[in-house]
Amino acid sequence: MLQDEPLASYDGGLNGYPTLPRTEAGAHQGRIDVNSSAARAYLELLAQRQNAFLAAASTQVGRTLTAEVALRHAVNALILDLSDAEAAQLRARGDVMLVERERQLELLTDRGPAFIGAPSKLDAADGAFMVARATHATHVTISPARIDVVASLEAPVALALVSDPHTGR
Repeated sequence: MLQDEPLASYDGGLNGYPTLPRTEAGAHQGRIDVNSSAARAYLELLAQRQNAFLAAASTQVGRTLTAEVALRHAVNALILDLSDAEAAQLRARGDVMLVERERQLELLTDRGPAFIGAPSKLDAADGAFMVARATHATHVTISPARIDVVASLEAPVALALVSDPHTGR
């Protein structure tokens, strides 16, 4: 993961890149308007900075690095194929927040809300139940409050993000 904020958490702090507009109506009211010119401009800036990072990192490790996946919306990250020594070199850079080895996790179930004891009434309409499908998923962090997925290159993973509709947690 790289230092620059991804689109989802960008707050307009860079000169020439304003705060991102929010949608004003409809099902996505209040969310970042990802189709706005400001959002597209910021995504382009992230792409340029990721490319600059790849060029500098390639020079640092002594070979051309190519991103297998570039992420900019929810996280600002590149999925790279690195040796342990190369990963250690890049981890030391000031513009790198996190370097993490891919881990293969065995999928133990594909059962839904009933398996975790959630009420059967949960659905996307009330915002309490959401299913995210990550086609490139590696790093999965599970806590009582959330499930995060950060990059991988293996089999698709389906995740259920569940919150209690009464407490919002």
